[in-house]
Amino acid sequence: MDLLYSIADAIVRFMDSGPGLPIDLLYIVIASVPVTLLHELGHAAAARYLLGGEVRVTVGNVGKLAELTLGQIKVAINAFDHPARVAGTAEFDASRATARSVLLIALAGPAASLAGTAITAWALSAAPPGGIVHGLLWAATGVGVFGFLNLVPLTLHERRDGPVVQTDGRLALDALRIARALS
Repeated sequence: MDLLYSIADAIVRFMDSGPGLPIDLLYIVIASVPVTLLHELGHAAAARYLLGGEVRVTVGNVGKLAELTLGQIKVAINAFDHPARVAGTAEFDASRATARSVLLIALAGPAASLAGTAITAWALSAAPPGGIVHGLLWAATGVGVFGFLNLVPLTLHERRDGPVVQTDGRLALDALRIARALS
């Protein structure tokens, strides 16, 4: 019971430390691009390492900001995410993927999000309360939690009658089931 109380108390303290509703949304919009990029680069780096070939990351849906190459990963960064669509993708040729490589690639994004969230949470704890730096670190920490929560195994539709989207947790669970069936 003490553990649940501690977790709930930490969440309340974190939420109370935010800058306030109108500016919260602005900070979240700004922080979502680099946080989503980190998550997708986790998938992309694992795919590149395990499968080779071309890997492409896209972050955001609207307002092209940049196209660049990081190592051998092509990256397209847009300014905004459409709230009803997937915020980022890592695309690669999965034709040679094994259940093990699918599992590792699926887990790499949330692992990158967890690492990023730990770093931003640590920086937030050291930042002075209030101000732009605090607000951006607060938003990055909060958005990063959602990247880690992508481990919850769900199958969703982007929109009514739209394409099916599986969370990283669902992909990992399906890969584990296949691996167990093959062994």
